[in-house]
Formats: sequence, C-alpha cells, structure tokens
Amino acid sequence: MPTTLEFHGRNPITFESAEKVEANVIRQLGYGPAAAELRQELWKERREIEAIAKHHLGLGSELSYTVLEQSTWIQGGFNICVPIEANLGKLSKKLIFRCPMPQACRKHIPGTVDEKLSCELGAYMWMQDKCPDIRILTYTALASRTADM
Repeated sequence: MPTTLEFHGRNPITFESAEKVEANVIRQLGYGPAAAELRQELWKERREIEAIAKHHLGLGSELSYTVLEQSTWIQGGFNICVPIEANLGKLSKKLIFRCPMPQACRKHIPGTVDEKLSCELGAYMWMQDKCPDIRILTYTALASRTADM
C-alpha cells in the first residue's frame, strides 16, 4: 500500500497528515477521477454543446460554433468551463459553457445541481441590480437536465 495519497491537481498527502486534516480525504480522492470522467463526457458531447450555444444565442445558421480543445478548458473546484468559439467570417467571439463539477453537488441527492445553479443565478442577478459598477458575467441561458431556468 502506498504511503501517500495522490490528489488530482494537488500535492500528494501522507497518511499521517491526512489523519490531521479536518476534511473527508477519502471522499476528496474521488474528485480527480470524477472530474476526468466529466471532461470525457463533455468532449464526447461537444457537438451537442455547440448546438446548445447556437440555439440559445440565435445568431443564425451562418455562424459556426466550435468547442475548443480540452487543453484550453478551465477547471476549478466547483465548475469546469468549456470555451466555445463562434465564427462568422472575420467576426469571432469566445463563449464559455460552464458545468458544475460532480463533487460540487451531491448528484445522488435529487435537486442539488438545480439548487446550485439557481443560487448562482440569483447571486448574479442581485449583483447586477445592486452593484452595477462591478463587471460580472453575462448569462445568456441557464439550464439543467430537468428544466430550463
């Protein structure tokens, strides 16, 4: 058995130091494989992601949408951001398709993904209303597997 535990995107941790951490280290070990699985799933469904962007932006059929290579994707602790490039001749625009990371939501508890997205959208709407001088993301569309929001 190895004397250290390997984490995705972090330094390895020894068993001795893991015992002192006030977090569920065993659960955190699954984050890397879950994130890799989500990346693979999103890559396999890149044509659907392009179609979703095209549908929600409604910029016409002449515009081509391309999910950029996985090396350009941004992954944090809560979301994975998939860059999409929209091209119409000389006009080019980059968009972000964001997905919650599996560990950020307890998928086995129904409604937690929707709740995370709803709370995030509410926070952005509040900031736009109360703090107009702060530049924040512009949401064009927000959806979940169960319903559009």
